[in-house]
Amino acid sequence: MMKPNIKDLSLQECEARLVGLQQPAYRARQIWQWLFHKRATAFAEMTNLSASLRGQLDEEFSISRPQIVRKEESLDGTEKFLFGLADGEMWIWLRVLCNGAVGSEEKPQRERDSRPDPGGESNVSG
Repeated sequence: MMKPNIKDLSLQECEARLVGLQQPAYRARQIWQWLFHKRATAFAEMTNLSASLRGQLDEEFSISRPQIVRKEESLDGTEKFLFGLADGEMWIWLRVLCNGAVGSEEKPQRERDSRPDPGGESNVSG
């Protein structure tokens, strides 16, 4: 069975899970710093946590990052990325040039198995 990605938890959910592991809730903020500011890719890197806690985290959770499955670029410079997640889900992310400035969508569109969504919008397909 696949371990849940700790990055999918909210800070409050992470605090609750740590309390369940008999750890103080403030550890969640330390883990958050490692994951989202220092970009740790393994619990072993989190040196301000005890070795036993790092071991518990490694047993309970994974740390995964999206992988670029495909990248497309249009003539106007717009880039479309298809990211694959560890659970098999996929995300589409657009990078759009607006009057010479770079912008991006704030929330990527979720895609499942490259099938069109029920609303009829087209998705990137394999």
